[in-house]
Amino acid sequence: LLSDTSAPFIISKTEHLQLIEDVLDEDMNMCFVYNMDEISYTYGKENVEISIEPSDIAYVIYTSGSTGKPKGTLLKHSSLLNFIRENLRIYNAKKEDVFSQFISFSFDPSIGEIFTPLIIGARLHMLSKIERLSIEAFAKKVEHEQITSVTLPNAFFNQLATFLPAEMKHSLSTLKYISVGGEALRGSVINKWQEKFGITTEIINVYGPTECTVLSSYYKVTEEVSETLVNVPIGKPIANYEMYIVNTDGLLCPVNEPGELCIAGVGLA
Repeated sequence: LLSDTSAPFIISKTEHLQLIEDVLDEDMNMCFVYNMDEISYTYGKENVEISIEPSDIAYVIYTSGSTGKPKGTLLKHSSLLNFIRENLRIYNAKKEDVFSQFISFSFDPSIGEIFTPLIIGARLHMLSKIERLSIEAFAKKVEHEQITSVTLPNAFFNQLATFLPAEMKHSLSTLKYISVGGEALRGSVINKWQEKFGITTEIINVYGPTECTVLSSYYKVTEEVSETLVNVPIGKPIANYEMYIVNTDGLLCPVNEPGELCIAGVGLA
């Protein structure tokens, strides 16, 4: 990643400095390492005088490399702002809300977790490692911090729905929204959740490739789902996006004809 991005510097901590030295070889000596543990008393605290345009790159994040070599996708500030504005609407977010930071920084849903609450002055609670592994520890932290919105990988939500005891329902009572993504959301998992915890918490099935600024479409589960439902839909596109299902000739498919999903709009990398 360092070689591919030609990154001029690395921000790290004292505990990781030896690892960085082991990784950096003679071909990567262009990197300057900033130690976060020293920044607070070494550098000034005033705002940096820098001009940012909507068309400038906000961040670079790498795909999983399903086609071979991982690709660094470059996302613009305008794309990020469009995504965050949609998040504010989808979650009906207010400054009194409490969001959790669950997703790893190396996975693009973390972008929404970080900036959605901070842009409106809401609170962002950083979950510990154990709270991201143990469903009981997670539920207790939701109760303790009065968390209102969380983003969860499909696998963790599956664990919650399947194994969290119904007696811990009160621990999740403040949750207004659970956003679930990463892979197909099964109807059977929603059934398990609703049997234990009811329908007071809206489950949001989110979909979107990294190259489309995190989120392309979503579907809210607000009512009891049928036991015959196999997969929860991925819903409709967010604002300023379009989604098309096309055949091998690039023409729009009629209803019920399978095809390839193509995404257009302001969020493309």
